[in-house]
Amino acid sequence: QAVLAASHVLINEVVSSNVTSIVDEDGNSSDWIELYNPGDVSVRLGGYSLSDDLRKPQLWTFPNIVLQPRSFLLVFASKKDRLDPTQLHTNFKISAAGEILLLSSPDFGVVDSISVPSLQADQSYGRLPDGGTSWTFMNSPTPGVANTVSGDEDWIAQPVYSSASGFY
Repeated sequence: QAVLAASHVLINEVVSSNVTSIVDEDGNSSDWIELYNPGDVSVRLGGYSLSDDLRKPQLWTFPNIVLQPRSFLLVFASKKDRLDPTQLHTNFKISAAGEILLLSSPDFGVVDSISVPSLQADQSYGRLPDGGTSWTFMNSPTPGVANTVSGDEDWIAQPVYSSASGFY
């Protein structure tokens, strides 16, 4: 089976204030980032990086791992800096007040980026559908599995303004 570079991998879901959605191997409720490969071909992530700093796009670099087609990869943003493929941990955390996240190639090219908004405890911000262009707030995070909403209580849509801004 062919294996491509990570140009098709996307940041799919983010939690910046994890309290109960998932725990890591140490029993900690760390922030997390979910990547998704929407393609039909496996993707090699070795040499690609995650960062929360535009000046340092290669802040944390992936080990030589492969993400299978239509599969998810969970990375804890815990500051633990671990490269074990079964429990990946970045060397940074995500600010609950909001910040940018970058997925970069070995040549510093940005493959994907997201401006993470301020999130409440156990609230995620994710693509719906997986790999799509629309983002939504979800009150029921889905680490490592497809983003879904079972009803209005599980997600919060982006506001739609009915009037143009200005003085009235």
